Amino acid sequence: MKLSMQYCTLTGADEAVDPTALAQIAKTYPYVEWGILCSGAPVAVQSFPSTTWIERFKLVCDDCNKSIHLCGNTVEAFIRGDSNILRLVRGFDRVQLNFRQAALEPVSLLRLRARIAAYPTQIFITQHNTGNASLLESLAGIKNHALLIDYGNRVPEHWPDPVPGIVCGYAGGLGQDNLLMELINIGAITDGSAQWVDMDNMLRDAKNNFNLAIAEAILKGAKPFCIQPRYSRNRQRAVMYQRAVM
Repeated sequence: MKLSMQYCTLTGADEAVDPTALAQIAKTYPYVEWGILCSGAPVAVQSFPSTTWIERFKLVCDDCNKSIHLCGNTVEAFIRGDSNILRLVRGFDRVQLNFRQAALEPVSLLRLRARIAAYPTQIFITQHNTGNASLLESLAGIKNHALLIDYGNRVPEHWPDPVPGIVCGYAGGLGQDNLLMELINIGAITDGSAQWVDMDNMLRDAKNNFNLAIAEAILKGAKPFCIQPRYSRNRQRAVMYQRAVM
């Protein structure tokens, strides 16, 4: 079945990218979700923009779909309730937590459940892979939890079925050259139910810069597989909040 995705997530916009350009692209392709990598550092490092850039991005792209991808020590900082990290994630629709379960103590997983439950209007994504195979049990029953079935930089020979009862997205070596075929393949295995796909490395050019021309080409190719939103992002947020508090 053909995919009807809510998001096409493009991850890795860095310090050299003007957030205004991202906002303009989102007007043409409103199903784009800008995925922002976060190391928590005040200065930019490669594909990780500075905290100052992230705050500006949130203001400029207020009406865009956006997710923040917490990496490294920022995951533990989020679980602890670090005020700087909590401030950064505020304003993002979705928060992706990039970690392996083995790296967290059992008590941290309990705190993670509580932390996610404290933010019912945001979606929290964990990576579903061999390193996190048992994480589903730890986070079972959390309504605002979603899974990214993540193969890193490679396209699998066969995409796996989605996990029953939970919203799933897919990632793994997707880019301009293979996007059409792989979206067809993901649609077939998921019966069209995958909510999003995520890509990052294939958005960078030979100089390892986030390339807006590549991003636009991918969004154009993904258009037949994406749902066109009926409302602005701010209107959708209001609807989501109303449902969460009912």
